[in-house]
Amino acid sequence: MLGLYIHVPFCRKKCNYCDFVSVPAEGEPVSRYIESACLEMKRYSGTKISTVYVGGGTPSILSNENIARLLKEVYKTFDCSETGEITFEANPESLEFTKLAVLKSLNVNRLSMGVQSFDAAELNNLGRVHSVADFENAYSNARALAFKNIGFDLIYGLQDQPFSLWKENLRKAVSFGPEHISLYPLTIEEGTAFFFKAAKIDEALQARIYEWSTNFLKSKGYEQYEISNWAKKGFRCMHNLNYWHNGEYVGIGVSAASHLNSKRFKNTPDVKVYIEKLRDNEDTREESENIDPEKKLSEEIILALRCSQGIRWTDEKHAKYSHVLEDLMKASLLERVDSNVRLTKKGKLFANQVMMRFV
Repeated sequence: MLGLYIHVPFCRKKCNYCDFVSVPAEGEPVSRYIESACLEMKRYSGTKISTVYVGGGTPSILSNENIARLLKEVYKTFDCSETGEITFEANPESLEFTKLAVLKSLNVNRLSMGVQSFDAAELNNLGRVHSVADFENAYSNARALAFKNIGFDLIYGLQDQPFSLWKENLRKAVSFGPEHISLYPLTIEEGTAFFFKAAKIDEALQARIYEWSTNFLKSKGYEQYEISNWAKKGFRCMHNLNYWHNGEYVGIGVSAASHLNSKRFKNTPDVKVYIEKLRDNEDTREESENIDPEKKLSEEIILALRCSQGIRWTDEKHAKYSHVLEDLMKASLLERVDSNVRLTKKGKLFANQVMMRFV
């Protein structure tokens, strides 16, 4: 399968934890950017895609006209005869009823909602601009319009976050009955507002929260299929699974990455430069690399270990990484289950360290 990712970099306000490529929508050439993204798509005319994922930034900040322009170009340019999953990321404050109706009419069948917290003080601390009431209204409208595949993103382990408050957040999330839940520990990335505020995180508390959340979500019928992702039966995110299976994908927009024909390349992160290069029919890529067999094997292992079933352990992998596997199994971080190798419960808490061993 081949996935299509479209990056919409515009936001109303950059969140305090965000290190993604995003810019304030006010004063930016949003319509020109959409026009440029449509021009970039034409470079892949006729390519058959299995999934579409519009992310950001805040895609739902786009006007209804620009959303329609973007998605209609997807359907016009690509071969969507076998496209099954079309995801649109949205923040509650910009997801009014008319916008949801437009998304529904354009065949969007999966919403990924940036909820992050159900506590007003935490939302303010995170720099979010929506309220709990905004979320409740957006979610209610989405269900009224028969969206049947909705995912929530939440952040845990904020500085000074009481464990009890996190439990309330997750219980509240589950009470709405989303089909998919993603949980991300707060990280302090260089250049973010939290970084400059010297915010601190408690990794031991984050580990406790993660273990409790894993057990709680299982008890509520959510299957963990990746380190940070849980879904009801039949609602795994197919677009992201393609990433974790080291599949191919096309990235459209600033900073968007593509993986095609054993090559990986990434667009410029500068909105102005991106628009100018598309206008002049120039290459938008700033980074490019060939993926040799050794690197491909390494990436295949690292990505697959994120998934609950792990990776099929072949003779090729054993020949190169038998010593690494032995060390990590002795440390109870990896385990063999039939022909697969996967993270243990302990291994999930130290996943980054485990994966570094395969670089």
